[in-house]
Amino acid sequence: MTHEPTLLESALRHGIRPGLERITALLDMLGRPQDRHPVVHVAGTNGKGSVCALLASMLEAAGYTVGRFTSPHLVSYRERFSLGGILISQAELDAELKTVADLAETLDPALGPVTEFELLTAVAFNWFAKQPMDLLILEVGLGGRLDSTNVVDRPVMSAITRIALDHTALLGNTVEAIAREKAGILKAGVPVVTGAEGSALDEIRAIAASLGAPVQVAPAADWLSAGPCADRVRVAGVDYDLGLLGAYQARNAAIALELVAGLRARGYAVSDEAVRQGLAVACWPGRMDRRTTPDGQVYWLDGAHNMDGVAALAAALGDRPMPDGRVLLMGVLADKEPKEMIAGLAPQARTLVLTMPPHDRGLDPRKLAHELDHPDLHVVPDWEEALAAARTLAAGREIVVAGSLYLVGAVYGALGVAGRLS
Repeated sequence: MTHEPTLLESALRHGIRPGLERITALLDMLGRPQDRHPVVHVAGTNGKGSVCALLASMLEAAGYTVGRFTSPHLVSYRERFSLGGILISQAELDAELKTVADLAETLDPALGPVTEFELLTAVAFNWFAKQPMDLLILEVGLGGRLDSTNVVDRPVMSAITRIALDHTALLGNTVEAIAREKAGILKAGVPVVTGAEGSALDEIRAIAASLGAPVQVAPAADWLSAGPCADRVRVAGVDYDLGLLGAYQARNAAIALELVAGLRARGYAVSDEAVRQGLAVACWPGRMDRRTTPDGQVYWLDGAHNMDGVAALAAALGDRPMPDGRVLLMGVLADKEPKEMIAGLAPQARTLVLTMPPHDRGLDPRKLAHELDHPDLHVVPDWEEALAAARTLAAGREIVVAGSLYLVGAVYGALGVAGRLS
């Protein structure tokens, strides 16, 4: 029996096609649902999802009902649509997808086929428009200027997290070019909070100035210590417990805190206690996420999928030394910087297991294994076999899974934690 492709599988074949013409036409037919709720729009290379999670957690601790549209997902598309911490039901998602896909069939053929992310973005706006909520936190999918989420005319606030090299074929091969693409979400007069630095910050400031958009650079942030459930960080001289682990999360917390300050100035009532509680309980799977299976095996799952993310993960693991070392299960996409990424994390692993992420762009590790120098290297192309090998090799030691969100998502599913990703 042949497999009948789903709506999203069919749309996925159209790849990434930057541009706002198709999503704008779709949303116009839906009655511009993107205008229904106040929006905070978040772009950046790394840290977008963490900032969204931290901001939502603080607002929810203050009693607000918050929607979140994020990407990508790890196990289920439902993870991309969250309201008050609860994911969209499968029935609702299916119904919304059919509504949007049917409309997409009526678009002018000259616009070209609608992509997977355009369908999902239209679904997000249409579903959230029907929900009782106070604010929608909207994460950019790729870039900013031509991203499908960039159809909100006047968000309450914008944010741009750290800028680094990623998706260079689409966004440019310098941090300055990438910063300009990210700053494409800025709107006239709308404040923006950023964690960008150096020349990337200069580009953002210049574009913001041309739009009369006030820029607030996130305050100084320091990581103080590691804890089992929360790390201790200091932002603008104030200490907080932070549920998102790893030193790199301190700067994401600083951005989220500055967004809260901006929202307070616009009438949102968020007490200091709600801020502390929200930061302490925030959760964002796939980013220094510690999971223990019923047999006691400890996993760290982190979707570090570019050099900036790898450096952040390596530092975070270095802050949590293990006397017996760790096993690193790693798989990388071929269009990234596979050799450099593996080399960046390998020193944190006593044992290194290389595999192939379950994606058509996954790199067969046998192609570069001979170029790597590691005292305990194992090459297992099939990711399920590699996971089993990592468990055997671990013999009770911690296992780190990294290099690709596709690999991390697959391991989440294999570990049976798919129902606990919200």
